[in-house]
Amino acid sequence: MSPILSLVLLVAVLFAVVFAFGLYRAYTFRSASKSRSGVSVNGEASRGRFLGKGGVAVTPLRPSGIVVVHGSRLEATTEGEFIAAGSRVRIVAMGRGQYVVRLDAEA
Repeated sequence: MSPILSLVLLVAVLFAVVFAFGLYRAYTFRSASKSRSGVSVNGEASRGRFLGKGGVAVTPLRPSGIVVVHGSRLEATTEGEFIAAGSRVRIVAMGRGQYVVRLDAEA
């Protein structure tokens, strides 16, 4: 048997074994993971649980930055205004991969 044919056969057998036993699952993303910055990256359904919740701006929001809501670090943006770090904020909407926050009037 030629070396190239042997290599092709070996690769085919390895792929069959990996998929037959589900070994690829260890190297694929799950529904929730963390990005390098520690910001949660979840599906739309689980992201909605933060709507209407209050939190604290960790970084200045000009207009985007990081907020903490119920112990979770989230990427957020304002509706255009500047919000200083340490200010109380409330999540009012969900945008493309970010939450929209306003200064919390109840603070």
